[in-house]
Amino acid sequence: ELADLFTTALTALTTHTHQPHTGGHTPTDFDLVHLDQHTIDTLEHHYPTLTDIWPLSPLQAGLLFHSEYTDHTLDTYTVQLTLDLHGPLDTTRLHHAAETLLHRHPNLRAAFTHTPDGHPIQIITDHTPLPWTQHDLTHQPPHQHPTTVEDILTTDRHTRFDMNTPPLLRYTLITRTPHHHHLVITNHHILLDGWSTPLLLHELLHLYTHHNDTTGL
Repeated sequence: ELADLFTTALTALTTHTHQPHTGGHTPTDFDLVHLDQHTIDTLEHHYPTLTDIWPLSPLQAGLLFHSEYTDHTLDTYTVQLTLDLHGPLDTTRLHHAAETLLHRHPNLRAAFTHTPDGHPIQIITDHTPLPWTQHDLTHQPPHQHPTTVEDILTTDRHTRFDMNTPPLLRYTLITRTPHHHHLVITNHHILLDGWSTPLLLHELLHLYTHHNDTTGL
């Protein structure tokens, strides 16, 4: 009788694994949250590159609530940092450094959503494209640069993040002259705080300086 039950279970498992779109995660893959298989299947449908699911800290839960509550106005938790870069800049290498940084840290690739019963969760994804925008002002009269830069910064600051779509981080590079650039790093506060932002900057500059060599990081 036990052998018959085993055979029946094995047959059912084999049939299931040979169906399309099966073979994903199970509840035992996620140690930090308690989710049933149906919920996991639903999340995998919306996030095909899902690699992990995390809970939120109390502060993150509060930030998510405020962001969703004010979804038609300026999100005051959108953080914008502008670096003035002077001297020759390899923009392609900087872009690659930012991409490497994103893919080195799973928490930077988090989407924030809810389970069907309303619990907030972080969805950690893989192979997340990095939002990167460049503006070349070298052909514009220099006296127009301040106004143009301010317009770019204002538009960026008022562009809300979709909390369900990772990453909640984007870069804008503004070139005023071949030797004067602004690097604008914009993120949602749910992703980075005052302690982690300097660490991100340090690693970004290390990756740029050392041509994406992660030795020493």
